[in-house]
Amino acid sequence: MLRAVAPARAGLSLDRDAELRALSYLGCSYRGSFSLLGILGSIPEAVLVSHSSQGCDADFATAELRFRRRFPGSGTSARTVGTSLTESDVIFGVEQRLSEVVDEVMARYSPRAVFVRAKGCAAGRSGWEVQEEINLLRRRYQVPILLARCDALRERASKHHPRLHDDAWRHVPGRQAATGTFFNKIEFGREDGFSRLLDRTGLPWNSMAIGASWDAWERSGSAKASLVLSSVEFGDDWSEMLARDWKVPATKVAPYGFEGTRMALKAAGEATCEPSRFRFLSESEEARFRDPLRELRSTLAGKRILPLVAAYWGDDLSIVSMLGELGAEVPGLGVNGERWESLLGPSDVADSFYGPDGLGLGRMGGYKLLSLLKELAPDAVVAMHNGVAPWCARLGIPVLEIPDPRAALPFQGMEGLVRFGQKLSNLIDNPLFAALSRRPVMPYRREWLATPLVRELP
Repeated sequence: MLRAVAPARAGLSLDRDAELRALSYLGCSYRGSFSLLGILGSIPEAVLVSHSSQGCDADFATAELRFRRRFPGSGTSARTVGTSLTESDVIFGVEQRLSEVVDEVMARYSPRAVFVRAKGCAAGRSGWEVQEEINLLRRRYQVPILLARCDALRERASKHHPRLHDDAWRHVPGRQAATGTFFNKIEFGREDGFSRLLDRTGLPWNSMAIGASWDAWERSGSAKASLVLSSVEFGDDWSEMLARDWKVPATKVAPYGFEGTRMALKAAGEATCEPSRFRFLSESEEARFRDPLRELRSTLAGKRILPLVAAYWGDDLSIVSMLGELGAEVPGLGVNGERWESLLGPSDVADSFYGPDGLGLGRMGGYKLLSLLKELAPDAVVAMHNGVAPWCARLGIPVLEIPDPRAALPFQGMEGLVRFGQKLSNLIDNPLFAALSRRPVMPYRREWLATPLVRELP
């Protein structure tokens, strides 16, 4: 019988608060599941199989529950199942269990593709053994059965496909080559500001996003170019594969703010050989929002806004750029020859918090971040860092939280910059934060919080 990955079968509580309290104790199977659930698990015509132990599949079920609750109406496919390997399966052979599950998936759903996400550690299987199991299954069915992820694959042998290890992946695009697709847009967030701009060009484009059809993946190899907005690893993998195996050039764009949107539209024009069409769109969009931006710059001039960002995906630099366009002051930004002495990094002296690897303090936690907030006393904080938002509120500092940078910033285009500035302006003017700061209670010793972490050198 098919073992569906579902909260009730995994013994998970449907109480939301209880589920959220348990998240910090979940393991690698949970943490590595979101890109697969959000992208492959949302394809209506596909099935995502978790080939792992019962414990890991339970974590996978929790990730799916968390995804559905966080993004209601996202169109995530219900066709997410698990092999839920037991001790007996591991002893007598896990190959039979995967075969049984795939057989029932085919009979029940008739999918156009099956993705296998395997955990090699608990099942005692190497990535190559899992791949061999999949190769045997392919002989029985005429649909793609693809290894989406296996933690045990060696990086050295995967140099051609860093995460899309199986050569069968490159045979998926291009099957419907006569589609007339003009370019791919690869993005797995839920902000559609740049999509609306692309629609205004009147050019056909192929959306590779959460909830995209299997057809979109198949025809992606026939496009003239790919525009990559996503910071999720899977988007990078797919665009690199299209460029390498199907000669579809890929251009990464970050359409945030006036300058970022100009550059993104220019790149789109060059990639699609329609520069004049995108140049006209850029100029008309800039004229549309020039006056609102001027008003916001007047409102936010001199306001000290600190971005606290876990700089793993590079979106922190886009935030810094947008704050600069809004006329805000960014504490620690290396301009006009400023130099800062800091205990936050390996070096005693840094030109800026914002180096080639992004915001250096974004990875800090605990009392250091709280001490930094008290020391700098910014007018507002933009937070993409686990746990810092409620502390900012308790300190009476207005905070704009952006929950998941992997899903792209929710402020695309020139319109997005204006929306970003309006949110910051409304937060700074909110008297509630001043009231919250009167009696903050913090579980850290006073000498920790009194330690100066950052100061400008003379």
